[in-house]
Amino acid sequence: MALKVCVLASGSSGNCTYIGSETTGLLLDAGISAREIGRRLSAIGVALDHIVGICVSHEHADHTSGLPVLCRHHAWPVYVNSATMEALTGDPNMAAISWRVFTNGSAFQIGDLTVEPFSVPHDAMDPVGFVVSHNGIQVGVATDVGMATTLMRERLRKCRVLVVESNHDEKLLENS
Repeated sequence: MALKVCVLASGSSGNCTYIGSETTGLLLDAGISAREIGRRLSAIGVALDHIVGICVSHEHADHTSGLPVLCRHHAWPVYVNSATMEALTGDPNMAAISWRVFTNGSAFQIGDLTVEPFSVPHDAMDPVGFVVSHNGIQVGVATDVGMATTLMRERLRKCRVLVVESNHDEKLLENS
């Protein structure tokens, strides 16, 4: 079976992308309310009990605001790198989250999906993009990127689907 990919939210008001196989559903970021994530998943025919985890790209609220409620109601682990976890654990609302720490550049498994995090340029502690693979199909997701780096191009070049969200930064454009 192929992967199902749906951007549930994108932009400064919230980011969340669903990627799933027949047996494993994954959220990349959770920057909108738990209720809205549930509603949008239902609209694309995905039940909340199909989700097995959340991968977080970085600590900004438009990528994480839904985590506390989602994790209070579901036993989903949240996959982050150590710098992002450190930035988030200072918030008492994040205390009950079951963290799983990954290393940038090292692939890991969630169900039948392989997730490879890679560094992206953004003004956060240690932001990442993701390549999610299943049965030879690769999907790349990179949010809040101001410019394409050599590493990004290398990691995303074999992807069948790309989800890229970029910032509009007038100062960066003027200085480029």
